[in-house]
Amino acid sequence: MGEAYDKLSPRHKRFVDEYFIQNMNATQAYMEVYSPKNRNTAGAAGDRLLKNVKIDNAIKEVLAEKAMPVDEVLARLAAQARGSMGDFLHISQQGATLDLNKANQAGQMPIVQEYRQNTITHKDGTVEENAHIKLYNAQQALEKIGKAYGVFIDKSEVNAKHSWLSVDGDDYEAA
Repeated sequence: MGEAYDKLSPRHKRFVDEYFIQNMNATQAYMEVYSPKNRNTAGAAGDRLLKNVKIDNAIKEVLAEKAMPVDEVLARLAAQARGSMGDFLHISQQGATLDLNKANQAGQMPIVQEYRQNTITHKDGTVEENAHIKLYNAQQALEKIGKAYGVFIDKSEVNAKHSWLSVDGDDYEAA
């Protein structure tokens, strides 16, 4: 962690750690580190700890370390949009095989959303192996990139035939 975090007491470090584990819930973090009499006490004490300058600086350091810059977000989305496993797929009469080691060496594994492999042994002793791979949706990645660059702008068109004016609760049609 950073310099501010390193200067904290062991309990305060644990509070900062729990704060992130508990989805930035100071009450819950306080309850995990200390043994408060009740939730209200934990809420007040947790809030007080968040106002502690040293703890606040440590939390900001951890957030800065965990944050993903916009350029990285766009680069990952671009990789998903461009990604293909075609170079690592071998199709033959026996079936298809995917060389994940080769894909990993080429840096293509981040486009994999899910991978499952299962083996089924049938009553007759035959063994069947199945694999399922799901890539991130390239279309969704392209849409997100397009929105980030302002390519897609939602537009609404309004046609009005009458104009109305309201004065002291009375409505009048404008000429």
